[in-house]
Amino acid sequence: MLAHVRDDERSARAEFEKLGPVGDAEDDIEILQLYMDLYGDDMAFSQKIAVCDQILRLTKSISDVLQYNGLKAFSHAAIGELQQARSPLAVAVAEARRREAEKPLSIRAKVLFAGILAYQGLLGEKQAAFDEAVARYHELLEDLAAWTPEGRAMIQRDLGECLRYMGRWTEAEEAYRAALSSHPEAIAGVFLAECLAWQKKIGPAVETLNSIDAVALSDSEKVDHAYTAAIVAVKSGDSERMKTAIDFLRAAKTSAPYFEERRLKLIIELQEAVANGKPPARMKSLAKWLRQPLRTLSRYAILQPSVFGFGININAVIDDVDKASIGMSEHQK
Repeated sequence: MLAHVRDDERSARAEFEKLGPVGDAEDDIEILQLYMDLYGDDMAFSQKIAVCDQILRLTKSISDVLQYNGLKAFSHAAIGELQQARSPLAVAVAEARRREAEKPLSIRAKVLFAGILAYQGLLGEKQAAFDEAVARYHELLEDLAAWTPEGRAMIQRDLGECLRYMGRWTEAEEAYRAALSSHPEAIAGVFLAECLAWQKKIGPAVETLNSIDAVALSDSEKVDHAYTAAIVAVKSGDSERMKTAIDFLRAAKTSAPYFEERRLKLIIELQEAVANGKPPARMKSLAKWLRQPLRTLSRYAILQPSVFGFGININAVIDDVDKASIGMSEHQK
């Protein structure tokens, strides 16, 4: 875990492998969580679902219920099974509501609950899910003592995500600017540029996008950056920018089949638009397609497993740790 938190994945895996194979009989939740953290990206779909189910059978933590049902939903979405993705989200929401009726949720669980609701809205299940997620993010931001600057910026970005999915561009712009003020992150600048472009503020959108160091972005964030470059290019009608966006899209690949298919489709659409002199009907169709929020991966980061990095002050996370310990055997404690 120490190597993992230092982003030294090679050493973390070397230490973890001393434990031996992790099988179906493993009943230590922390080992299973770290196993998913370190090897999840390399797991086949069926194996990832099996490990999630293993954790969900053992845990009594509502944060785990939200986290790993969210990961199951993400895994289905990554292979284009959008309908199947909705079921684990419904399970998570129902359990969170039941627990919340009994006792207030921890800060970490509240963050995950809002993320699950946003994901429900993103999958087109219900507009009310988006509205509730927005309200919950605002409530989280009111708890000033709970957050480090990085954590506060994270919640402001998540709020911006919801508002952006809903097409509330001005409010989303405000959220991303607040996030950048709390703790500058390149991805917040990417989404700020997108909000500006949809408001037809092309000059500021171009300036914001040009200021971003793409090298600082993660692999999934580079896909978002490429899409935003395409949005700015299409809204501006600039052929050279469209060619640059094509280059970004070619370089920003993802292993998830559903999202990879959409990336390749966008490259073809942009190439044909440039080759045919940007016919108005095609440009209008492209703009409509680019408005669809379900297109890239980075927005699901909060639903990916991670025992680190929530940006929550230590005194605000203790109650969640205490809840998680309920599910441990005496020897684990």
